[in-house]
Amino acid sequence: MSTYQVIDIEDRALLEPLLNQRVASDAIVTYYALKHPARKIKLYASLSSGGKPNGFLVMAQTGMDLFRPLALPFGASAEILNQLLNIALAPERPVVLQIPLEQKEWLDPSFVLSEVRIAELLRLNPAEYSPVINVLVLEVDTPNEFSRFEIRSNSGAFAAAGLNWKGDQFAETYLDYDKEAVERGFPISVLSAMSNKLLEQKRIPLFLYDDSSSIEFQSLETIGFRSTGHRMITAQILKREVAL
Repeated sequence: MSTYQVIDIEDRALLEPLLNQRVASDAIVTYYALKHPARKIKLYASLSSGGKPNGFLVMAQTGMDLFRPLALPFGASAEILNQLLNIALAPERPVVLQIPLEQKEWLDPSFVLSEVRIAELLRLNPAEYSPVINVLVLEVDTPNEFSRFEIRSNSGAFAAAGLNWKGDQFAETYLDYDKEAVERGFPISVLSAMSNKLLEQKRIPLFLYDDSSSIEFQSLETIGFRSTGHRMITAQILKREVAL
């Protein structure tokens, strides 16, 4: 039988044995559990009868959503997942949840999901990286000191590639762009520049490819991105207030 409690940030290394830090599928939760600034996270753990963690949940403040924290559960059973969410979530306070797609069926009906997005986790294969050179790409400064590459054309077309986070081995890239930029191939140009920068820094780029993306998957393949076979769901989750 498991017990559940908050873990002191100073003890976050206790979670390391649960994670495979060399595989892309564990990379996102690994970063937030072990590397995200301590002041921006809260950790909840499921402990076995021997007192060792057998699951956990990270609640993180991120720049991706300034008003809703990101909840990242990591557990091998529906019971652990739901218990961690129950202790971490306050009733009627929305949170952004990110879990493997197959775990969506584990969620208790008391949790309400909305704004659901499904994405495939892509990993750049350094051996197959094929850069796209575009003289319009510029590297710009960012407040968080992460690299960001942009194209702003005279016609107004805009595309940018930046980082959601950067760990010791992997980094998650993102894209912003408009319709004209897609038609002119700008998103792939800035993503290629971002990928090249990360490879120079000995990091492997990751990218969450949304099913609704207007960028063709084949375009990402041309610069070396490959599917990991890992699909994730990102959604707003709300725990309903229990009526007395």
